[in-house]
Amino acid sequence: MKPSLVTKLTQLSARLEELSGLLAAPDVTRDLDRYRALSREHAEIAPVVALHRDWQQAERDLANAQELVADQEMKAYAEEEAKSAKTAMERLEDPLLERAIGVIYLPKSERTSHYFYASLPRQFDAVLHYDVTRAVEPLEKWELDHTREMPETYPSTL
Repeated sequence: MKPSLVTKLTQLSARLEELSGLLAAPDVTRDLDRYRALSREHAEIAPVVALHRDWQQAERDLANAQELVADQEMKAYAEEEAKSAKTAMERLEDPLLERAIGVIYLPKSERTSHYFYASLPRQFDAVLHYDVTRAVEPLEKWELDHTREMPETYPSTL
């Protein structure tokens, strides 16, 4: 896994611990908007952090198994553990469906036209997640003159 991705996942893990502490505070529900925001952020990053922790555990298991391979009495056990750890790591690296942005919503073909397979650790150095977005607005605002006849080339009016 790329170092920049590991750094980001470590930061997310620390943030999850911070969020858990904030959500456990007795006065957290006094400000319901803040409570909702904290709960939403916790729910969004918890699955990512869980996968990262599973990955770290598989790495530790693999390292421990590789240390045991030198011991003849433990060699068979160590090889089995190493195989299990590698399988777990491969499973965690499996491509996931990611939603594409900037696509036209077509309910009948949503799954095939809006999603693609992505393996984040293999494809990207960093991942950006936007919690809140807004619609794109035109640079120039204008209104259509309904009193005139539509141009032949409408809507482009070229």
